[in-house]
Amino acid sequence: YKSENDNPHDFSAFLHKQNTNVIVLEEYYPDLCLALRDSLLKTYPYMEYQKHHCSNAVFSKYPLTNWKEMEIRLDEDAADLHKFTRAKNLDDLRQMARFRYNASVTVNLPNDSIRLITCHLASNHYDQVREVQGDSVPLKERVKTYMKCVAAGNLEREVEAKYIMEEVMEYRAKGVKTIVLGDMNAVPGSPPIRTMRSGDLLRNGWWEKGFGPGLTFHSHHVMHFRLDHVLHTRDIILKQIGVANVDYSDHKPVIAEFVIPVPAES
Repeated sequence: YKSENDNPHDFSAFLHKQNTNVIVLEEYYPDLCLALRDSLLKTYPYMEYQKHHCSNAVFSKYPLTNWKEMEIRLDEDAADLHKFTRAKNLDDLRQMARFRYNASVTVNLPNDSIRLITCHLASNHYDQVREVQGDSVPLKERVKTYMKCVAAGNLEREVEAKYIMEEVMEYRAKGVKTIVLGDMNAVPGSPPIRTMRSGDLLRNGWWEKGFGPGLTFHSHHVMHFRLDHVLHTRDIILKQIGVANVDYSDHKPVIAEFVIPVPAES
């Protein structure tokens, strides 16, 4: 929610009303979300959340196993290191932590399992930079700063997206169905989204079943964007997807319904 003063009970009631099997939350912080967690655990007894960054949390009616938090190994890939170095040069305030706001877990369904990858890709970091710059900066310089922040963010997000796709391919080789979702801080067609669509391994849920622009980020007074995405492997059937018109944070929630085909008996 927007601040520690917000009442979580309305949000909890909204989540329970959806009656979904799995709930994924971004920017989940245990110290602020105690009441929400306790409420959800009554219906969703299985829970995992990030310990390094405290950003993503998964609540499920089905058992969760093999939780993994993403760690970027820059010492193993010169291209990734180069992109991170370029991002840092564009925005020297950017913190290049090894652990990212992305994680994955296996949801064990009654007759099958799926790998769920929850993403909160790197932000553009513009607000933090502007706070340091102050209000006296001319409009032309503010525009240049914004463009640099977007470029730096895309470089970070491209590396994160590549790591996510490595995991998609790993589980695809094992025959495991995969859903990738979350706040990707990236508009449709941007470099990180193109990376996730490379090789035609993942389908973009909104292009399949979405209606309208599907705008999710609404914090800006004028410009709204679709920054939250749901993608899935082709062995999962998307039945419907929509954006709920509620105002519990600066992002509107995305609700997707999938059909998981029952594996054929051998």
